Amino acid sequence: MRLSTYKILIFSFFILLNYSLSQDECEDIGGFGGALTCEFILDGGVPCDGTFSGVPMTEICPVSCDACPDESGSGVTDGCELPENTFYLTSDGSVLYNSTDAIGGFQFSVDGVNSVVSASGGDATDSGFTVSAGNTNVLAFSFSGSTIAAGCGTLVDLELDGTATGLSGIIVSDSIGGSLDFTYYEPPLIITDGCELPENTFYLTSDG
Repeated sequence: MRLSTYKILIFSFFILLNYSLSQDECEDIGGFGGALTCEFILDGGVPCDGTFSGVPMTEICPVSCDACPDESGSGVTDGCELPENTFYLTSDGSVLYNSTDAIGGFQFSVDGVNSVVSASGGDATDSGFTVSAGNTNVLAFSFSGSTIAAGCGTLVDLELDGTATGLSGIIVSDSIGGSLDFTYYEPPLIITDGCELPENTFYLTSDG
């Protein structure tokens, strides 16, 4: 094995070591164990959606790449981060989506809240949809037959009375009224306290 290969392996080890010790805190780590700053790496042409020495830039430079987790700890802040054909409700009331097909209409219920005060904005409004909210339900469609193009982003923004725990009763239709199979995305659970665990269980955190 060549010396240069050994150097790459050593550098990669330091990157992963620093990441494993710091991933529970949103801070820039940089490259080669901090020897290279995120500013230097980004200025050198490595994009935020790329990798540096095999490690995603969003992991070693989360602050510079605007990839810090949201307050819920899920880390989902953009619909394009979701699996295909899923919805996700952020802590600030934005419904994110990722769809393989054009959306002709949708409805869902918001779990855990007293009511949905209002629903507006997002790609639904931009596409000319009429969006209505009643009790804990949201319904949206277009009188003109317009659709939300296949893709990902923010579907609609909600003002909520209460603390939401997710979405249920999701119904999504395509451009001709056919059913699209959508589910609610449940992000992986991030555990930082043993008291959050079920009884009689162990859990190994990322920092050991």
